[in-house]
Amino acid sequence: MMSFQSIFAVCCLFLVLTGKAADAMPDKLAALKLSYDAAMIRATAPITQTYVQELQKLKTEYTKAGNLEAALAVDAILKETMAATPGSAGQAASGPSFAGKKLSKMTIEEFKAWLTTVSIVEGAGQKTVFQYDGTAFTSVQGPSFAPRTHKGVEIELGKIVVPFSTDICVIRIAESLKSAEVRYDTEEPINAKISAKAMP
Repeated sequence: MMSFQSIFAVCCLFLVLTGKAADAMPDKLAALKLSYDAAMIRATAPITQTYVQELQKLKTEYTKAGNLEAALAVDAILKETMAATPGSAGQAASGPSFAGKKLSKMTIEEFKAWLTTVSIVEGAGQKTVFQYDGTAFTSVQGPSFAPRTHKGVEIELGKIVVPFSTDICVIRIAESLKSAEVRYDTEEPINAKISAKAMP
């Protein structure tokens, strides 16, 4: 019987390899697969986070006990896990399936799948954070406010139109997928950065 660690390693390897294979698939199939992978990552994030925390505790335990060989073995698995986990500190903000992707090379389905893996964070004022989970688009204004779900959001390739109570927010994603411009009605545009969604 395979251990949890072995099963997890195989799953991570599968995600990395299938992300590379996505380039050879037809656009709609690749977008569907990317959307599925993003949903699976969100669903398994709590399990992965617990696994990483337990690995870190075990590494500390072995280090304190002077068992350097065991601590190094745990460290190797920890690094491997972090490198293979999309959205973690070991991965780029765009995740393995979107690494090196440019906005102009995406389909609308791929763009929507990519949106589920990132947060768009304004760089000024209360720093509103925008997120999309595949069905709902939310915003949070500062750490003390609850998320607000927006109705009637329009998502086009590279552009998101978000209705607020009194005005409309238009988010334009940069070609690099690393930054955005946020504009509320007639106000000056606000620069925003795009980063991987934090694990829960």
